[in-house]
Amino acid sequence: MEKGFEKIGKRGLKKAKEVGTEGVKYPPHIKLRLDNALAQIVDAKDDEVRSAAMEEYRKEMDSAREQFELVEFRGEQICRFELEAINKIVEEINEDYTQQRLLKSKFRRDPITLKDIEKRFDVKDNKVIKFNFSVRSLTRIPRSVNDLIHLEILMLSHNQLEEVENINNLKNLKQLDLRENHLYDMSGFDGLTSLRSLFLSNNHITPYHTSNKIELDKLR
Repeated sequence: MEKGFEKIGKRGLKKAKEVGTEGVKYPPHIKLRLDNALAQIVDAKDDEVRSAAMEEYRKEMDSAREQFELVEFRGEQICRFELEAINKIVEEINEDYTQQRLLKSKFRRDPITLKDIEKRFDVKDNKVIKFNFSVRSLTRIPRSVNDLIHLEILMLSHNQLEEVENINNLKNLKQLDLRENHLYDMSGFDGLTSLRSLFLSNNHITPYHTSNKIELDKLR
């Protein structure tokens, strides 16, 4: 039996989480894989299965560490997982545009490339901290925005968003601009524990929620 995993359960799970993960913030897709690997350890019925689960967990940890390697982006360096997220954002935006093109004969947005979008990101200390995609006809927030875990400013004004989604993992987000969209309520802000500035004017939210003073404590 692996040392430190004699007792499976809460104690075993705590020990597993300490294997190289303490204090590290992972994007959702990486965290999900690690959590699944941990669950296999906790649920193991015998030593052989538990040993195999431990080996799989180590592999997932090695893969997770690789995601934090620095790679080049626009003459700077960022974590590999952030560059992958940006590439996925490009794909998701183009999927959104394709769908709109099929539904709206007058839709004129052309597909975008990484080169088109890279200037809309700001990098500081090897971290992507700002994304500005205002005035771009988006109907939904790309899922991979949620993987930009260091993001502090997100600007999505003057789009066609009807709901707030895919941002609940942005624990460092301080400013969120959603003006001039098609939002109908205040849902979707759970998890934004660092949020200080929220802009929601010219949406379809009730007058009570469109006042200049938003009680941000209620969003946490």
